[in-house]
Amino acid sequence: MIISDIYMYIKKRYSAYVSDRCTTISDKQKFHVYFFTLLTIISLCLISIFDISGTGNPLIKYLVIAVFILNILSSSLFFLRKITLNAAFSILILSSLAETISEMVILAFTPTTYDLMLIIGNIALLIILAILPVIAYASGLAYIVGGLSIVTYIACTIATDSSALINSIFNYIAIFLFISIFGEIIVRQYLRSEKENRQMARNEKAMLEFFNMDKEELTNFIRLSKAKGLDMHETEQLLDSIGRDTRERLMNTLAHYLIEKESDRERLSRAMPELTGSEIDICRLIVQGKKLGEMSRLLGKSPSNITCQRSNIRAKLKLSKEDSLSEAISARLSSSSTKKA
Repeated sequence: MIISDIYMYIKKRYSAYVSDRCTTISDKQKFHVYFFTLLTIISLCLISIFDISGTGNPLIKYLVIAVFILNILSSSLFFLRKITLNAAFSILILSSLAETISEMVILAFTPTTYDLMLIIGNIALLIILAILPVIAYASGLAYIVGGLSIVTYIACTIATDSSALINSIFNYIAIFLFISIFGEIIVRQYLRSEKENRQMARNEKAMLEFFNMDKEELTNFIRLSKAKGLDMHETEQLLDSIGRDTRERLMNTLAHYLIEKESDRERLSRAMPELTGSEIDICRLIVQGKKLGEMSRLLGKSPSNITCQRSNIRAKLKLSKEDSLSEAISARLSSSSTKKA
């Protein structure tokens, strides 16, 4: 019972700490991988430092001590919030990689049967080090670990001339290539999806704030509004679904938006009478700082069509390639307001 209580207490404190330090799912995953890998690496370093494994090579021991000290310092800096999780995780993986590779090369120059067993064991460790960045969603590290591991394996094979290493060379190279290339694809796709999800969450929040509605009301409104060919009764049902107060807030918000939009159009039309209505709409979005993709989505036009119209606007405003279109539009608006005053 006491052990269970201690376990639950530690688990609760650990979860609270992770939630406090990490905001995204990928960061939380990276923290878990970092923390437990750190404990494992420190344990392995202590085993090697006290020569529990029986290797007895002093140079290897010095390398292990260096890795041990480096990761104690980097982890301390991380927990003290002096360095980022990405930096601490990279130090852990790269320092472990450097020590493992160095150990393999040292053993390859004095290859006894026991040394060959250690080299093969370290190859398995390299595979684990290549997998860890994928599990932790750390982009780029899998390439580094995989590439250096392949080079090290080939070097050890040449140095030892071991039939065991020669017979397995293509298998191990294929494994490292698969982990580094396919793993990196998985990492990038996940990070891209997470970024899109965060953008969707921000858009949802902005929409709720814009319409001054809660999520359930907006969901019901969108679901009902997707129906085609609503008659008068169904339209009333649609408006009733969001509540009277919310409906009034929605109508006021939309009215205010339409007034602002029309006001902007009028100001732009007065400032640049040579432009068409479609070009005025593009100018309004340019002044708002919208990008090409956003313009395409808001105006329901293809990016190429908008790019073509931007070229027409620049030509009508007699701008050179070096001139900023946004600044030119703002200057026209400012000049028009001055004249009107």
